[in-house]
Amino acid sequence: MIANVDIKKRGGRRVFGKKPVGLVVYLFGPGRFIEHTNQRVIAASETLEVPDGARLHHLTQSAEIKALGLSLDTHRRAMGITLPQGHIWHCTLSLRPEESTLARRLSDAAWAEIARATMKKMGFDYGDQAPCRWLAVHHGQSVRGNEHVHLVVNLVREDGSTARRPHELRKLSELCAEVENTERYGLGKVGGRLGKNRASVGKPDVSRAQIEHSRREGKAEPDQIQLARYVRAALAVARDEAEFVRSLRELGILVRPRYAVGGRNQVVGYSVAFRPKPGQKTIWFGGGRLHRELTLIRLRQDHWPEQKPEQNPETRAAWAGASPGKVLPTGGYNAGTWRQTVAVLSEVRALLITVPVDQPALWALAAREAAGVLSMWSVQVERNRPRTLARAADVLARSAQFAQADADVLSHPGHGHGIGRQSRRKDERFDLRGVAVVISTASAGAGRSGGQIGLLRQIVRLMETINEADRARGQALHVIEQAEATHGRLIELQEHWLSTANGFSSGTGGSPGARPAQVSMVWQPGAEI
Repeated sequence: MIANVDIKKRGGRRVFGKKPVGLVVYLFGPGRFIEHTNQRVIAASETLEVPDGARLHHLTQSAEIKALGLSLDTHRRAMGITLPQGHIWHCTLSLRPEESTLARRLSDAAWAEIARATMKKMGFDYGDQAPCRWLAVHHGQSVRGNEHVHLVVNLVREDGSTARRPHELRKLSELCAEVENTERYGLGKVGGRLGKNRASVGKPDVSRAQIEHSRREGKAEPDQIQLARYVRAALAVARDEAEFVRSLRELGILVRPRYAVGGRNQVVGYSVAFRPKPGQKTIWFGGGRLHRELTLIRLRQDHWPEQKPEQNPETRAAWAGASPGKVLPTGGYNAGTWRQTVAVLSEVRALLITVPVDQPALWALAAREAAGVLSMWSVQVERNRPRTLARAADVLARSAQFAQADADVLSHPGHGHGIGRQSRRKDERFDLRGVAVVISTASAGAGRSGGQIGLLRQIVRLMETINEADRARGQALHVIEQAEATHGRLIELQEHWLSTANGFSSGTGGSPGARPAQVSMVWQPGAEI
């Protein structure tokens, strides 16, 4: 799907239309090349009181067509508002010719869903602000054979305020990607957009060439995707930047710092890589290439906002590879410890249920913590053959990014909400570091122990709760569908583990003779686990 905004400039400034009646008359008219056919309303704002699918013929219903155009603008006229640059926003959403055939074209109901999703995405008809008046019109294929819908929006809202359009083109690109990723629409993906928009949140920007290269080498996925998961696993067990670096190395990942120009005292970035086979070249990926949320500056803001790494000799030593001590435990844990991790997850879920869905920052934090736990689990159990646990980790990472994006919108000045950037800092009530540390001792051989089965059961329930919140916040349909599919695969994995349990009773785990430990819901720095 392609979005095309009608952008005109005069004197170097963006201008909009001023004549909604003329535009609506054109849309329902015969067209410049007599190409308009079966002209009809796809959807409209409630104020217009026009039903979906209403058909208006330009020869017999010209008065009704003009009245429809006038109804888009009566409130602005009544309030005497004039915008010097104009007030009519016009955009088309188009399909490729091969998707516009009788067998593949979208139904009017599908177009109506997409039109309303666009209004929500752009903020024209969504949230606490007064809605804009808008109209979606279909009038057949273009002269090039493209099915398309016209969207007409009055930028003067019902209360007289003006609709802003921050990141207009990016949002429309994201909307198109979300539509393409919704399987029931059956649309192909437009090249050049994959991985560059919000639909790729939680995933690295991976090109088709990288995917094909990985397949030729017999890899389950590109290194970029797997390395992002290793980084999230290391974040899940690290209390500070030094532990993050040491954790990555303990997980077998090569790490190198990027220093500020002029010295080696200030680390401003990092790269990671898998250890190459003999004779092969090391392929490094910067944090930003893994995902924009995994750059060093974002990690410092989101995970260790109170720390000053440039003033910490331990952090500098860790980057230099000279920091002593281990982060990950070397032995297993006994059944009691695994039961405690199950209890911690149960408490977190019970607490999360009490959080209103209109507080997305806390939901983002919970999803991010759970994604870290699952990332560590996948790294230790699935290794270089990531499967269900890896997919679930990626889905939760994506949920966290979407929820945080919603929180950032709410924190925008003038929105009327108080959730700001500081809301990304850790809330100890949702801290799952202790769980991640215990999970780091899991292995493929012990993957069916009773303790891990109990933990997986709680992960399934936690993911179900997060999915419900995503749906309640109006998350993109394709994201919901992917999350629910992954949730179903986790349930299947749980049932498989139950059917093949290796002798441990439900609620136990670890190995015989493993050491006991205390796992508190709030991780205390320095406490043994």
